[in-house]
Amino acid sequence: MKYDFSRVPDITGIGIKDEWRMPENAKANYKEEYFSGANMRFPLAPELARALAERAAKPFDYTGADARYYAAVTGWLRERRRWDVRQETILPFYGILQAVMTSALALLQPGERIIVFPSSYSNYMLREAAARAGFGFEEVELLRGEDGGYRLDLAAAERAMALPDTKMLILVNPDNPTGTVWTREELVRLAELANRHGVIIFSDEIFGEVVTGGQRVTPMSRADCGIEQAVVCTSPSKAFNLVGTVHSNLIIENPELMTQMKAYISRTFLRDMDPFMYTATVTAYTECGGWLDSAMAYCGANARRLEAFLRKHLPQVRMSPIAATYMAWIDWNGLLRGEDELRAFLEDEAHVYVDYGSMYGRSASGFTRFNAALPADVLERALSRIAAAAKARGIYRE
Repeated sequence: MKYDFSRVPDITGIGIKDEWRMPENAKANYKEEYFSGANMRFPLAPELARALAERAAKPFDYTGADARYYAAVTGWLRERRRWDVRQETILPFYGILQAVMTSALALLQPGERIIVFPSSYSNYMLREAAARAGFGFEEVELLRGEDGGYRLDLAAAERAMALPDTKMLILVNPDNPTGTVWTREELVRLAELANRHGVIIFSDEIFGEVVTGGQRVTPMSRADCGIEQAVVCTSPSKAFNLVGTVHSNLIIENPELMTQMKAYISRTFLRDMDPFMYTATVTAYTECGGWLDSAMAYCGANARRLEAFLRKHLPQVRMSPIAATYMAWIDWNGLLRGEDELRAFLEDEAHVYVDYGSMYGRSASGFTRFNAALPADVLERALSRIAAAAKARGIYRE
């Protein structure tokens, strides 16, 4: 089937946060100027839209996972990630932020320490939530190579694991915002360190199927990495344009951790599934693989076009290689200094609104995250505006 990625859906009047948190100057023309966020600017897959409309016409009641649901999840992970997951290790849950904090509350004691890499969930949100819950917080920077790519700083991670009361490490696999797919060797070594120090790894893998060039994201699983204590969070949200539906599946292979999680969930009544997310998950995982392949091919072409434009016309600006996600991680430090100047250039002069590196920590100052999951003609017009703004500043190379 040929899918349509040529239009940006209307988001007005339905309570979507982007409508009222985007800058005032972007609201009038958001379909052309808004490149923020980590969700696709495409309509739903037609198979998914049809299934949800059909579900809306049926009765609503308390909903949970059944054999059909588990078969869809295990079949998808086997097909897309070559990961054989047993049904008893799957715990359907709410969204990723709820999952990470619930895991900490269920598995850690107040005063114990959580390690994060700076990109994790716009660190300030996670730091504030951890502090309110009484947990310590330790940051480990990523290592950046000459090509703009990233790798895990395993030596620094081990030093942080060795600190008193360190009990959890949060990994984003693949990474957002850098678009990095961690190598199996890195993940095996990280698992070895976690096993040695008795640290639980919470692995956010909600972009696990959102990859380019047929790559495989290695799951933080016992079979692949030898991890003893892990909570792996998967979700259809990023792959199938379901951001905001607040649904995930936690894969917990350690029986003791699963028992602790279920006990906490039972005490807090975090147990029922949104009826729409039952239908959305089953449909996405059993009928929409072709749509995802087409969407990722389209996003990949957009990313290549963006990278080629920057390399030719703004060569001091460096874009990291994108192996996963549909966001481009761009370093402007070689051309523009400071976020104020960067905002002036992009927003005031080029009318392009993006996410800025400051939300990801000090090491990301001067970077932007640019969403490439949108119609190609919208991207082209944005590049034309960037070119015009650069020419006006005398920094454009023909």
